[in-house]
Amino acid sequence: MQIDRDTLNALLARWPVGRLATVTADGQPHQVPVVFVADAGCLYTPIDGKRKASRTAALARVRNVQRRGYASLLLDAYEDDWSQLWWLRLEGPARVVGADAGADAGADAGADAGAELDPDQDNHDSSVDAKADPAAAVLQRVAAALRRKYPQYRAVAPYAAEPALIEVRWRRVVVWSQSGDLAVIRRAAGLDGQASA
Repeated sequence: MQIDRDTLNALLARWPVGRLATVTADGQPHQVPVVFVADAGCLYTPIDGKRKASRTAALARVRNVQRRGYASLLLDAYEDDWSQLWWLRLEGPARVVGADAGADAGADAGADAGAELDPDQDNHDSSVDAKADPAAAVLQRVAAALRRKYPQYRAVAPYAAEPALIEVRWRRVVVWSQSGDLAVIRRAAGLDGQASA
C-alpha cells in the first residue's frame, strides 16, 4: 500500500508520538517513545528537558545513531475494533545534531538542513547561538516547530542542558492498515471526507 504526500504530511504534523528504533553496538534492537516534528523529508526528535536516565551523549539512542547512522520511526494506532488498526514506519539515515555530535553535526548541518519550518515565527532559542555553531540554525527551527506542535514545551525546555536532536532523513515509508486502504490513516491525519491526492 502506498501513502500520498498530503496524507503523510498531515499525519506527521498531527500524530503526537512515535517509537524511535535504533540498533545497539552488539546488534540488539532499541526502541523508545519520542515526540517529533517533520520538515523537508526529515524527522526531528529532541533530547529534551524531560527527566532522562543519563546525560545526552550517554543515551542509548544517541550512541546508536552515532555508531550506526540509521533509524526508523513507527507511528501506530490500536483500537478494539481491529478494522481500524494501522501503522506507518519511516526509515533512513540518521545523525545527531548538537551536543557531543562531533563532526557529524558540525560542518554540513547548515548545508542540508532544509527550508525553515515557519519563517513568520520567532525561531530564536536562547540555549543555542546560530552564529557560533552551524547546527544551531537547525536546533532553533526545530525548537520553534516543537513549541507549535506541543504546548507542553512552554513549560519544558525543548532541549536538555546540552541542546541536541536526532535527525532521520527518511528514504523508505512502509504503511499498513487492516482495511487495506488509507481511510483510517486519513482520519487519523484529520483528513476526513477529503479526496486522496
